[in-house]
Amino acid sequence: MVGAINAEMYQEKRIDYSFFGEASNNRNTYKYKKAKIIKHRPLAFEEKQEIHRRLFLTLPLIMQFEKIEKDMLAKSLTIYSYQDLYIYFAKTNLFNCLDTPKSLINQFFPCLFFPEHFAWISTNQTGHMRYFSKKHGDVTISMDFMDLLEVYYGIEREDAVKRLLGRLQLNVKEQEWIESQNLKYRKNHTFFDEIGTDMNLSTVSTYVAPYLEVWKLLNEIGLDMTHKEIASYKGDNIFFVSSRYLSAQLGTYSTSMINKIINGFCAIGLMRKVPTEHIPADWLREANIIATKKRLSSTVSFYTIPSISDNISSLVQNANILKEAGLTFSQITSVKLKKVFENHESLYIQPIQAYKKKRNVPTSYIQDIEEDMKKLNFLSKEWLGKTYPEMSLDEWRLQVLPWLNATYDKRKPTKKMKNEQQLLTNNYVYVPKRKRG
Repeated sequence: MVGAINAEMYQEKRIDYSFFGEASNNRNTYKYKKAKIIKHRPLAFEEKQEIHRRLFLTLPLIMQFEKIEKDMLAKSLTIYSYQDLYIYFAKTNLFNCLDTPKSLINQFFPCLFFPEHFAWISTNQTGHMRYFSKKHGDVTISMDFMDLLEVYYGIEREDAVKRLLGRLQLNVKEQEWIESQNLKYRKNHTFFDEIGTDMNLSTVSTYVAPYLEVWKLLNEIGLDMTHKEIASYKGDNIFFVSSRYLSAQLGTYSTSMINKIINGFCAIGLMRKVPTEHIPADWLREANIIATKKRLSSTVSFYTIPSISDNISSLVQNANILKEAGLTFSQITSVKLKKVFENHESLYIQPIQAYKKKRNVPTSYIQDIEEDMKKLNFLSKEWLGKTYPEMSLDEWRLQVLPWLNATYDKRKPTKKMKNEQQLLTNNYVYVPKRKRG
């Protein structure tokens, strides 16, 4: 084997890598030269499949994934979220699953996957470890543990992760809650389309039917804003929505009417306003900042949407109370609710004032995301999160996400889209708005 050369020197001092394959091990014989900063690209899924097919018989020798699996099993891992899982995978020691010289970080060796390439393994400041491969005159290729997982199994990332988790008999605990929330929103979305002539729900349906598109949009927003179980109230996902945004999206209701519709949904029990003490502190702090900037008399409101099927009896009861009191959604006020509901304080939603000006989304994000959309023609939340790691959760939920929803259309990703941005889920992606009319 050719003598190992320090890859860090290659990256920093730009050594002439034409030496690779020479017999001499004397570092003094290597010539140094300046070069541009090295850029690297990840492999497309089709390229990973090609490696899998070409090296199918030797992959078990090159990539010792059984050893990694045994190591993970021995640690009795408890994975709460996919984010935790990806962080763990990113820091996986690649020397333990690849047939390379041991403990030679930033040292060159013959590439395991491409003839005439040289390779090295490096790690960044956060501990993210990658396998780099390069041939003279070509762009540097990079693969981390997740990429190698796709090469090893020959299947897409989402399926490869599921297979590994299955072999390890591991469940991502947070995913179980997320999936239950997603299922809830999907069932809620179509509930009133499917109940038919069920007389038990006729009163609830009568109230909701005129505003069904508002109800469906609220569930879509809740689905888009499902993140972590820690951000929940009474087991349901907390989300923020602006009445002005709803009005702009639907185009058929004024902001004040949207407020009345939300009040009506809350009076029946289809929605809940989250009490201040149950809102995550950083979200509440951001909401107060927004209220100050927008000169609102009250803070921005956060909501939850419970499962209809789990709360039918209470929904029917509340709807009947409104009916007996002769109240329509447009007639609901705090005073009137106080007369008909003992728990009116938990039902009533303070009217949300119209904003004086447009939402203050950071200009740099707008410009950058618009440029990204022009280049890629679609954007996923996963990709945006990786591309803009400096963006805070508050900026995302309260500013950027509402702007994205108002600016672009949404659709389910195609297989090609999932491959291009290495998506693990079928969540909606953003695409340019179609010209209507």
